[in-house]
Amino acid sequence: MRRNPEKAVTRIEAFSDSIFGFAITLLVLDLLQIPRSEIGEDFVRAFYTNWQHLLSFLIGFCTIMICWINHHHLFCYIVQYDGKFLWINGALLLIVTFTPLPTSIFSEFILKENNIGLIMFGLCYFLIAIVAYSMWAYTYRNQFLAQDEDDSYYKSILSLFRYGVVYTLCAFITCFISSAIAIAMYAGLFAVFAFPHHFTLIIENFSKQAIKN
Repeated sequence: MRRNPEKAVTRIEAFSDSIFGFAITLLVLDLLQIPRSEIGEDFVRAFYTNWQHLLSFLIGFCTIMICWINHHHLFCYIVQYDGKFLWINGALLLIVTFTPLPTSIFSEFILKENNIGLIMFGLCYFLIAIVAYSMWAYTYRNQFLAQDEDDSYYKSILSLFRYGVVYTLCAFITCFISSAIAIAMYAGLFAVFAFPHHFTLIIENFSKQAIKN
């Protein structure tokens, strides 16, 4: 354990936030692939004819934003930490900073039959899901989370992230079979993990109803 844990946890979150911001900034580099000559002739038409770069930027932004939302959600409850947690958190930040690469590759191959960009994207999602679940599981198991919260809430969010690992694995495998289905699955993933607190409450209420019945 660390002395003055509240201040230390704040520093961890602040450092993590800076990495998230840096990763999002890197996404803009993909927009620089749009030829300057085209922008000079017609700004709107330049982005219209190079829509794949804009699409990959938006997807990458949403990906990192959702990762940040869930990271922030965890830090709303964490009150203590140890050295191992720092490395788990670091693993998540490592994958987040890697995200702009598959995003860039995705924009290059989106108009081609080669789905290597989507496969790399799927692998990135799967790794994020594993590390995110590990962070919640580790903090819960070691009682690093605020104890004034109902334990059923923590169990429900663990279930949500456990399902997330299985789901992203299935989506990753689907990338090799059908790009359209895989993209639809990732859209569903976005919708759920963009609101982790809301869907955790749904799982919690469902579990309580199941116990009553």
